[in-house]
Amino acid sequence: PLKLAGVPAAKRRARVDELLELVGLAGRGDSYPSQLSGGQRQRVGIARALADNPGVLLCDEPTSALDTESTAQILSLLRLVRDVSGVTVVIITHEMAVVREICDSVTLLGHGQVLQTGTLEEVVADPATPLARELVPMPVVDSIPSLASQERSYGPGADAGVVLLDVVFTSHPGVPTGATVLHLASSMGADVTAGTFESLGSVQVGRLALTVPAYHADKIIEQLRKNNVHAEVRDQ
Repeated sequence: PLKLAGVPAAKRRARVDELLELVGLAGRGDSYPSQLSGGQRQRVGIARALADNPGVLLCDEPTSALDTESTAQILSLLRLVRDVSGVTVVIITHEMAVVREICDSVTLLGHGQVLQTGTLEEVVADPATPLARELVPMPVVDSIPSLASQERSYGPGADAGVVLLDVVFTSHPGVPTGATVLHLASSMGADVTAGTFESLGSVQVGRLALTVPAYHADKIIEQLRKNNVHAEVRDQ
């Protein structure tokens, strides 16, 4: 890229050394691609893209072919590149873990249209949206309680059948904290079957799978929503 841009050879060499240092490949300038790992080749690609000081670095699925350790290293490098050079990094990815790890803002595309966009905090603050649910997925539920355990929880004579509620809440102002949601759910006869909590930027997001008696599910959902907590019946 520097040669095509007409940069003199001496300056090209200095820039190459600078970039190899930046991406953690100092001293590897004479290595052939076959002598580099997948993660190292990805680093070379990043260095090459940065050669002529662009304003934007476009990364198309930068971690799709990498193992867990290499993925973490590349994301750390992209964060370093952003902070050191001031370049805007645009990442195209299907991996929500990558978005959670490194992105400040996010846009969901579908069929050539922008379906949702905003900062990470703005997106997860509205848990009813598809992107928010993708960013903090429903925790895995191996099984739901039997009728016998339902009677222990809700008392003899409880109607047969339980349902799972998908409950999502964030820590932004006006929404109860995780402890408040758990207390509210317990007071209404719901059991926490599984749960997950994520910190995304300055926002904490909780997602719970609640087991509730089928006959009482609508009232519990209504009460949770009155408290600004998103809740709906989950397909079992």
